[in-house]
Amino acid sequence: MSAIPPPSVTNVEEYVEWAKGPIGVDFAASEIKLAYKQNATFIQTTAQDHDFFTNLENFLKDSSQAYLGKTGAELFMGDLPSPKLIVKPYESVINKSFRYNVLENSNFPAPPPGDWASPNNWFLRFDDTVRSTMVCKFIDGPLFLAEKLKEYAEGYGLVSRFASKQKDDGYYAYHYYVKLPVELFLSGAPTVVDVDIEIQLSTQLQDVMYDITHRYYEGLRIQKEVDPGAWKWEVGSNRFRAGYLSHTLHLLEGIILELRNGDRPAVGADEATPEVDDERT
Repeated sequence: MSAIPPPSVTNVEEYVEWAKGPIGVDFAASEIKLAYKQNATFIQTTAQDHDFFTNLENFLKDSSQAYLGKTGAELFMGDLPSPKLIVKPYESVINKSFRYNVLENSNFPAPPPGDWASPNNWFLRFDDTVRSTMVCKFIDGPLFLAEKLKEYAEGYGLVSRFASKQKDDGYYAYHYYVKLPVELFLSGAPTVVDVDIEIQLSTQLQDVMYDITHRYYEGLRIQKEVDPGAWKWEVGSNRFRAGYLSHTLHLLEGIILELRNGDRPAVGADEATPEVDDERT
């Protein structure tokens, strides 16, 4: 007896229709969309009012001074950043659940480990429903700031973590997550849960590339690819150009950092200015 082939769920439209069965969710239902927006707004408001975020400006000043003392360089470009907490759009959460439940689920059509991602557990399973961004000047800034943020959170008794994020298509950043207690309405009842707030830490060059390419990559993320690496040979494609330009910028940022550090006198070095022969031959 031949195995029953899995259902055809190859795009978001098919997923939305399919989810009415196994997951029991109608993503088009207005009450589900409204509940998501209300809960996400609760998270956004709670985070904005928490001491972690209300005192962030002073923290960033201190971190900038610490970085300057350590490296002799500015941590940020120009003024201190003023991170704005953004709610992930409802449509983007549906797309993410499609990737989680289908594209990245090796058990499909069975549930992924820990059951399906659904409106009842989105805020527990996904760590970026409310997020912000900070852009550093140099390539060593994101890690420095992530470590400082973790120390800062510990001062408030908060649990946090961070991880480097690097993708084959050229994305480079550090993602920092801090857990905050928030009262949400899940399954129709108020429940206090610890929710992750994401802060993406990037560099100026990578931030520029992200602004240019993120819409393009958003479309690719919800496509099932037979050969995910084939684009590396498609030299005439935008994906090839965008991917390798991002990798090249990352390399250039490393070279810029070496040049910056090479110009800085070693601690304890003779402060006398050496003679320099300016004559050019």
